[in-house]
Amino acid sequence: MSRGTALPFTGEGAQVLESLGFYVKSVICTGWFRLRGVRCSLILCSGQLPKLNARGQVTIGDKLIVRGRIAPCEIGAVHAASLRIGDRVFINQGAVIVAHSGIEIGDDTLIGEFSALYDTNHHAVDTVHPTKSAPVVIGSNVWLGRNVTVLPGSRIGDHTVVATGAVVRGELPPRVLAVGNPARPVRELAAPDNWRRSGRGAELDRPEREPFSVAHVVAQYPPALGGLENAAQAIARHQHKAGIPVQVITSDQGTGNAAGEAEEFPVTRLRSFNFANTPVMPGLLFRLLRLSRQSVLHLHLAQVYTPELVRVSARLRRVPYVVHFHSDVIPSGRAGILLEPYKKLMLSRVFRDAAKVLVPTDDYRDLVCAKYRVPPGRVCVVPNGTDHRIAAAPRSGPRRGETPRLLFVGRLALQKNVPLLLRAVAAYRDRYGSQFHLTIVGEGDMRPAIEAEIRQLELGPLVTLAGARHGEALESSYAAADLLILTSVFESFGLVLVEAMTKGLPIVSVNIPAVRNVVLDGVNGLLVPSDPEALADAIHTLLTDRDLYAKISSDNLAAAHRYTWSSVVGMMSAEYGGLRRALPHQWPADPVTAQPTRSRPGRPRRLAHR
Repeated sequence: MSRGTALPFTGEGAQVLESLGFYVKSVICTGWFRLRGVRCSLILCSGQLPKLNARGQVTIGDKLIVRGRIAPCEIGAVHAASLRIGDRVFINQGAVIVAHSGIEIGDDTLIGEFSALYDTNHHAVDTVHPTKSAPVVIGSNVWLGRNVTVLPGSRIGDHTVVATGAVVRGELPPRVLAVGNPARPVRELAAPDNWRRSGRGAELDRPEREPFSVAHVVAQYPPALGGLENAAQAIARHQHKAGIPVQVITSDQGTGNAAGEAEEFPVTRLRSFNFANTPVMPGLLFRLLRLSRQSVLHLHLAQVYTPELVRVSARLRRVPYVVHFHSDVIPSGRAGILLEPYKKLMLSRVFRDAAKVLVPTDDYRDLVCAKYRVPPGRVCVVPNGTDHRIAAAPRSGPRRGETPRLLFVGRLALQKNVPLLLRAVAAYRDRYGSQFHLTIVGEGDMRPAIEAEIRQLELGPLVTLAGARHGEALESSYAAADLLILTSVFESFGLVLVEAMTKGLPIVSVNIPAVRNVVLDGVNGLLVPSDPEALADAIHTLLTDRDLYAKISSDNLAAAHRYTWSSVVGMMSAEYGGLRRALPHQWPADPVTAQPTRSRPGRPRRLAHR
């Protein structure tokens, strides 16, 4: 393809390709530098890759940005020489920085295009003036304009600006604007110690550290349906209400024609495609690399692809991340056979590299430590929460002559084991009569099979498939019921249990891991084996023992206060505390796009684009 040929992509497609190209170049550049023995973190590279001379010692700090769209930069150190580049340095195209003796560049320095830093003059001028070599020292927050030349032995003080075309020889003091050949100060600059130039010009009184913030990374976000998606939304909203700067990075999957509720914080929906029920976002890694280094990455772990990219971006940027483990997914479908090897080889590394792993229950803490070999000290139990209103008074159960109202809430999926629920109510009918009604709230792929099971067990008049309900409609369902029944094969927490507690609703559940951490047998409900007759007997016990019913209802109202989102977010903030102290200083979000020019004393300084 010739240079004049246009790419067959426009709009967001072109942006995705450009993002991928930028990421690939940055990874190649960083890998090449490290392979040559350069000590560096991620190097962001735009345009042509820089030329590297690594025969000497080259040390580069965090977040070096190099631009080579017209001409490549040249960076390095010859044998026995050293080049030290500080944090958040920007080097524009065509710049030459090769140490023959020693060159040191301070943090936050901006080097304009086609500038050159020399610590040797390479050749003798004549017999009287032999070759000269002397170290060059550039201070912090220095700005060298376009085509600036720095000669051997020069020292430039902090915050100083050197105008376009100037030649620096000798020493320039801090906080001055220098012009000419040789460069001389023409005026002083107002630049406090804690001030740094940003990519959009000067920002006076900018703090040295940006505010702590949280970036939630989740494969799908409402209006996409799912308990994990709803939990991520609730956490982000309550953190925002608590004054924590929040943003969400997610895919555009699950939105359909619905835009969802407008949030009061940024929600970035990256273009994606679906592969094996997994949202694949080509631009995700680039978006993560652009985040502020004061952001805590909060990964809501559910599917493959997203966890690995969060881990890679965190390692490249050398920042901590938090894994929020909502559920241990079981194999399903044709690709299910690959899930366990993936967990062992890939997902376990995501867990072990995380600064914190949040799990909803004690049983899940044990699972993560044993299965993924995570040190116990890094695993924290943070339960799910709910916004449902807590009832004012406990319940006393159905009155004599009233039809008991049983309730199930959940997806109509294999995990929820609705056939066991139907066999349990059939056993109750056979043992204790048909004076009850079961309402099933939820939708899913198994609805046709469940309808067939209802017909086979002849439960038609006793069961209502109510479909999905949300908000006030769902709360009304809990308020109108007498018992909640849970028959799942596995759960990581069981949010419906907490929602039922807010209405003082007693619970009958199978005794499985995680659920027994939320529902204490005889306190919040009754736990029984996964057996239809055992479930039927437990339902009968709670409906006939009014004292036990009232006690459990009262205990559930008291327990519900532990599961409000304000309490849960407070627990998360406490876990973030240690990470905030570990976060590094912020670097400029964008490369500098302005260039100093010569100015006369007393006249406003002009800025010209590089």
